[in-house]
Amino acid sequence: MPRPNQKTMRQLPVAWLRAAIIGAAAAAIALGVTSNEFMTVLAKGVRVCLECVGIG
Repeated sequence: MPRPNQKTMRQLPVAWLRAAIIGAAAAAIALGVTSNEFMTVLAKGVRVCLECVGIG
């Protein structure tokens, strides 16, 4: 009876974990975009950048 390839057996859970992380990231991005959180992040980023330059 041939032994299962250990490399393939080990990669299967890693592939599922990667897919789950990518799915969770996509869901978080979609949630942030639909609730207009990107505008808050953009405004804070602009404020910080202007403070670093010395304008704000």
